[in-house]
Amino acid sequence: MTTWTTKQAAQLFEVASPQTIRNWAKEFEEYLSPTARPSDGDSYLFTEEDMMVLGLVAALRNEGKKAGDIHAALRAGQRGLAPLYAPQLVEGWMTALEDRGLALQVQDLKRTIQTLILEREKLETQVARSQADHEENIRLHAQLEMIQQQLNDMRERLQEEYQRGLKAGRDQEKLESLQEEIKRLRDNKSL
Repeated sequence: MTTWTTKQAAQLFEVASPQTIRNWAKEFEEYLSPTARPSDGDSYLFTEEDMMVLGLVAALRNEGKKAGDIHAALRAGQRGLAPLYAPQLVEGWMTALEDRGLALQVQDLKRTIQTLILEREKLETQVARSQADHEENIRLHAQLEMIQQQLNDMRERLQEEYQRGLKAGRDQEKLESLQEEIKRLRDNKSL
């Protein structure tokens, strides 16, 4: 007798997981063979007749039918189509699909890694530029401080020179005043 596992049935009916098939088997167990209703710990094994029941369940679920509608259809003797493919063939397809799925995941991961490497390189370049800018900023700041110190020194010297110039100007005025006084005294003495 040919039987299908929950994994094979899930693949054939394109449902989310084998758990969906197990849930259907519990919900519609009165229409299934004893091997599709195992004791605790045993595996679910679906006969061709069981697969026809599950086929109808899958078709009606895809149409949006509720469990009550599906029970009514099953009680009326409706069944889905018998599987066209042997379990071994389904298993081979599943393996091939899983391998293909893994290969696609590997390709996606490689693309993601490549993208991350490029992003990391961009970030490293930005960090290097940022460090260079930071170092240039420090150098320019030090240069600015040096120029400000030189400017302050020049202001102090200019102030000192200005003060000396003022003093020299006052001294010059005193000298001129004294020279005039001497000249006036000479002029008065000659009279």
